[in-house]
Amino acid sequence: ADTTMISIVPEDIISVCVDVTPALRAHWERYIDVIVEELEKCGITAKRKIDVMSLDEILEQFANPSIEHGKGF
Repeated sequence: ADTTMISIVPEDIISVCVDVTPALRAHWERYIDVIVEELEKCGITAKRKIDVMSLDEILEQFANPSIEHGKGF
């Protein structure tokens, strides 16, 4: 199943942009590991892909969905 995870770390609630906070960006790899671990605790088999998009590529597609319309992340 395709899954989208959205996290909010309220460091700046004024600016409007598609990005993640510096704190989340600095720990992105660990964040993904935690998501996989939590899914496994729920009995959902999950593993990291070997060939993955960069965080910047994900954010670009999220901000501009017509780039990959219908293709998903």
